[in-house]
Amino acid sequence: MTFAVLYTWMKAVHVASAFVFVAGVSVLSLVLVADAPNTAHSGSATARWRRWNRIVITPAMLLTWVFGLGLAMQGHWLGYTWLSAKVGLVVLLSGIHGAQSRALRLRAAGQQASVWRLTPLIVATATLAILGLAVAKPF
Repeated sequence: MTFAVLYTWMKAVHVASAFVFVAGVSVLSLVLVADAPNTAHSGSATARWRRWNRIVITPAMLLTWVFGLGLAMQGHWLGYTWLSAKVGLVVLLSGIHGAQSRALRLRAAGQQASVWRLTPLIVATATLAILGLAVAKPF
Protein backbone atom coordinates (compact mmCIF):
# COMPACT_ATOMS: atom_id res chain seq x y z
CA MET A 1 0.00 0.00 0.00
CA THR A 2 1.44 3.35 -0.97
CA PHE A 3 1.87 6.24 1.42
CA ALA A 4 -0.87 8.27 -0.30
CA VAL A 5 -3.39 5.43 -0.06
CA LEU A 6 -2.54 4.74 3.59
CA TYR A 7 -2.78 8.46 4.43
CA THR A 8 -6.16 8.74 2.69
CA TRP A 9 -7.60 5.77 4.59
CA MET A 10 -6.21 7.04 7.88
CA LYS A 11 -7.80 10.43 7.22
CA ALA A 12 -11.13 8.80 6.31
CA VAL A 13 -11.20 6.77 9.54
CA HIS A 14 -10.13 9.83 11.54
CA VAL A 15 -12.88 12.03 10.07
CA ALA A 16 -15.55 9.33 10.45
CA SER A 17 -14.62 8.56 14.06
CA ALA A 18 -14.37 12.28 14.89
CA PHE A 19 -17.85 12.79 13.43
CA VAL A 20 -19.29 10.00 15.60
CA PHE A 21 -17.40 11.26 18.68
CA VAL A 22 -18.54 14.88 18.29
CA ALA A 23 -22.10 13.86 17.46
CA GLY A 24 -22.18 11.66 20.55
CA VAL A 25 -20.76 14.33 22.84
CA SER A 26 -23.17 16.88 21.37
CA VAL A 27 -26.23 14.69 21.91
CA LEU A 28 -25.12 13.71 25.41
CA SER A 29 -24.63 17.40 26.22
CA LEU A 30 -28.20 18.15 25.22
CA VAL A 31 -29.62 15.07 26.95
CA LEU A 32 -27.81 15.68 30.22
CA VAL A 33 -28.81 19.34 30.31
CA ALA A 34 -32.45 18.72 29.32
CA ASP A 35 -33.18 15.48 31.20
CA ALA A 36 -34.05 16.02 34.82
CA PRO A 37 -32.52 13.16 36.81
CA ASN A 38 -35.65 12.72 38.94
CA THR A 39 -38.09 11.84 36.15
CA ALA A 40 -39.70 8.39 36.10
CA HIS A 41 -38.02 7.29 32.84
CA SER A 42 -34.62 8.57 33.86
CA GLY A 43 -33.24 5.24 35.14
CA SER A 44 -33.84 3.24 31.98
CA ALA A 45 -32.92 6.15 29.73
CA THR A 46 -29.69 6.65 31.65
CA ALA A 47 -28.84 2.96 31.29
CA ARG A 48 -29.36 3.18 27.51
CA TRP A 49 -27.26 6.32 27.26
CA ARG A 50 -24.47 4.72 29.34
CA ARG A 51 -24.44 1.67 27.06
CA TRP A 52 -24.37 3.89 23.93
CA ASN A 53 -21.54 5.90 25.49
CA ARG A 54 -19.53 2.76 26.25
CA ILE A 55 -20.14 0.98 22.93
CA VAL A 56 -20.09 3.88 20.45
CA ILE A 57 -18.86 7.23 21.77
CA THR A 58 -15.83 6.11 23.79
CA PRO A 59 -14.39 3.89 21.01
CA ALA A 60 -14.98 6.73 18.52
CA MET A 61 -13.03 9.09 20.77
CA LEU A 62 -10.15 6.62 21.03
CA LEU A 63 -10.07 6.07 17.25
CA THR A 64 -10.12 9.83 16.72
CA TRP A 65 -7.07 10.21 18.97
CA VAL A 66 -5.14 7.27 17.47
CA PHE A 67 -5.69 8.19 13.84
CA GLY A 68 -5.35 11.92 14.49
CA LEU A 69 -1.95 11.46 16.12
CA GLY A 70 -0.97 9.09 13.30
CA LEU A 71 -1.89 11.71 10.72
CA ALA A 72 0.01 14.39 12.62
CA MET A 73 3.12 12.24 12.61
CA GLN A 74 2.78 11.30 8.95
CA GLY A 75 2.19 14.91 7.98
CA HIS A 76 5.16 16.10 10.10
CA TRP A 77 2.86 18.60 11.82
CA LEU A 78 3.97 18.02 15.40
CA GLY A 79 5.08 21.35 16.81
CA TYR A 80 2.89 23.47 14.52
CA THR A 81 0.83 26.04 16.40
CA TRP A 82 -2.42 25.22 14.63
CA LEU A 83 -2.07 21.55 15.62
CA SER A 84 -1.30 22.46 19.23
CA ALA A 85 -4.46 24.58 19.35
CA LYS A 86 -6.47 21.79 17.74
CA VAL A 87 -5.13 19.21 20.20
CA GLY A 88 -5.99 21.54 23.08
CA LEU A 89 -9.58 21.73 21.86
CA VAL A 90 -9.75 17.94 21.42
CA VAL A 91 -8.47 17.58 25.00
CA LEU A 92 -11.32 19.90 26.06
CA LEU A 93 -13.89 17.73 24.20
CA SER A 94 -12.36 14.58 25.70
CA GLY A 95 -12.63 16.14 29.16
CA ILE A 96 -16.26 17.02 28.54
CA HIS A 97 -16.83 13.43 27.50
CA GLY A 98 -15.25 12.26 30.75
CA ALA A 99 -17.51 14.57 32.75
CA GLN A 100 -20.52 13.27 30.82
CA SER A 101 -19.51 9.67 31.54
CA ARG A 102 -19.26 10.53 35.23
CA ALA A 103 -22.67 12.24 35.21
CA LEU A 104 -24.23 9.19 33.55
CA ARG A 105 -22.59 6.88 36.09
CA LEU A 106 -23.84 8.99 39.01
CA ARG A 107 -27.35 9.26 37.62
CA ALA A 108 -27.45 5.49 37.05
CA ALA A 109 -26.59 5.07 40.74
CA GLY A 110 -29.51 7.34 41.65
CA GLN A 111 -27.33 10.30 42.62
CA GLN A 112 -27.62 13.88 41.48
CA ALA A 113 -25.17 14.92 38.78
CA SER A 114 -25.25 18.50 37.69
CA VAL A 115 -24.10 19.44 34.20
CA TRP A 116 -23.01 22.89 33.16
CA ARG A 117 -25.75 24.34 30.94
CA LEU A 118 -23.28 25.92 28.50
CA THR A 119 -21.72 22.57 27.59
CA PRO A 120 -23.62 22.21 24.27
CA LEU A 121 -22.43 25.66 23.21
CA ILE A 122 -18.84 24.86 24.21
CA VAL A 123 -18.95 21.60 22.25
CA ALA A 124 -20.30 23.34 19.14
CA THR A 125 -17.79 26.19 19.35
CA ALA A 126 -14.83 23.86 19.92
CA THR A 127 -15.93 21.67 17.01
CA LEU A 128 -16.14 24.62 14.63
CA ALA A 129 -12.73 25.86 15.76
CA ILE A 130 -11.23 22.38 15.26
CA LEU A 131 -12.65 22.23 11.75
CA GLY A 132 -11.28 25.66 10.92
CA LEU A 133 -7.83 24.79 12.24
CA ALA A 134 -7.73 21.44 10.42
CA VAL A 135 -8.82 22.84 7.08
CA ALA A 136 -7.04 26.22 7.03
CA LYS A 137 -3.94 25.35 9.09
CA PRO A 138 -3.63 29.10 9.71
CA PHE A 139 -0.42 29.22 11.75
